[in-house]
Amino acid sequence: MILKAQKYHLEALYQIEQECFGDDIYMLSKNNIAYHIKKGNILIYLSNQKIAGYILTINYKHSIRIYSLAIRQEFLKMGIATKLCQKVIQTSAKKVYLEVRKSNQIAIKLYEKLGFKIIKELPLYYQNEDGLKMLYS
Repeated sequence: MILKAQKYHLEALYQIEQECFGDDIYMLSKNNIAYHIKKGNILIYLSNQKIAGYILTINYKHSIRIYSLAIRQEFLKMGIATKLCQKVIQTSAKKVYLEVRKSNQIAIKLYEKLGFKIIKELPLYYQNEDGLKMLYS
């Protein structure tokens, strides 16, 4: 089940963030997560009353940016990331774009399968690593 995140999901979302991005300098803080919950920017996927993952989007005038997508280790390879991305795509009348590490081939394949196309290479977008900008339109 996909729902908008609520304040009471903060701790669980922060745990997922730590599990998925703990050693990354771009990891979201609790304050960042709380801000995006308040703005309605986070969708969660619930499986047996447990948050399996989330997608954080930012709405702009003519587009939506997928800012972060994270799935708990125990829920990987269950199609949850696909379902969260599809929900964003289906509910948006705007272009959807994202950035991804060039080395993250699993994510790139997922996004390409969903219809995203690489539109730009981003040299050193991440700390010591190139990124790719992808667009669904």
